[in-house]
Amino acid sequence: MSSNCKSGFNNCGPEVEGDYCLFHKPNKNKEEAKRFYKKIKEIGKIEKFEDEESNKKERLIFDEKQDWREFVFPKIPENTNKSLFFSNSIFQGGVDFSGTKFVEKADFSYTIFKKKADFFHAEFEETAIFREAEFHEDADFFYMVVRKKADFFHVEFKRGATFRGGNFVKDVDFFYATFKKDTSFRGVEFEGTAAFRWAKLEGKAEFSYVKFNENADFRRVEFEKEADFRETKFEGEIDFSYAEFIGEATFKGTVFEEEIDFFHAVFGADSIFSKTKFKGYIDLRGVKFKEKADFQRVKFGGEIDLKGVKFKGLAEFSFSEFGGGL
Repeated sequence: MSSNCKSGFNNCGPEVEGDYCLFHKPNKNKEEAKRFYKKIKEIGKIEKFEDEESNKKERLIFDEKQDWREFVFPKIPENTNKSLFFSNSIFQGGVDFSGTKFVEKADFSYTIFKKKADFFHAEFEETAIFREAEFHEDADFFYMVVRKKADFFHVEFKRGATFRGGNFVKDVDFFYATFKKDTSFRGVEFEGTAAFRWAKLEGKAEFSYVKFNENADFRRVEFEKEADFRETKFEGEIDFSYAEFIGEATFKGTVFEEEIDFFHAVFGADSIFSKTKFKGYIDLRGVKFKEKADFQRVKFGGEIDLKGVKFKGLAEFSFSEFGGGL
């Protein structure tokens, strides 16, 4: 293993020309890329399996914890089984991708992470795919950056998941995702569309200080515990139609720049919208507020549709400003 690598980590690979080892070297040439993936394959073991369509495939199994901090995953060379890296793989002992850079599409579809998966400060230059992956322990995506589409369709987080401070440059898909424990997106920036339709968040859901630059889809999302959207900024159209907030819902100080749709949403506990700014049309048709609804000091800039809305608890609108119609 290299002793001259500038990475400063103790997880270095073979020496190559330059200031870094094979694992940490940026801008690997084709020969170095071949050596890199050969080494990764040697770390794991290959297992043959059949997918749901009875197609015979191969996948990599990693029994021990993998320390891949600040590895640079280059473009996968031609004549290499791309699906091995890392679709359907199983990480039995956990894996640390902190600071790791993926130069091309990273495919973790159907991957199983048995122990903690750490993607702290990981950087995805292309698409990041975690479709139907399973995270059995904590998943850390703190400060991750995805420059192309991010696909978390039907992913299951069995323990805590954090995306704090992350940046999704393009569209992100969390359709049908399940979050079993507390989840944090605090401070994340969604530069493209963000789709959470049919997602289920069973622990506390933290979306405070988030910035949604484009449309956001939370249709039929179920929030079982507290849902915190305080000080969040929505710059595109937002859809919470048929969403269910079982725990307290907080939108204090939130800014809605465009149309907001809460059509037939259900608020089962206190809902807090104090000091919120609604600049566009607000659809509250058929909404059920089962407990206190706090709309104090709210600025309503657009038309509000209240047809069929039900307030079963105290509804407060004191010191609010209405600039549109009712």
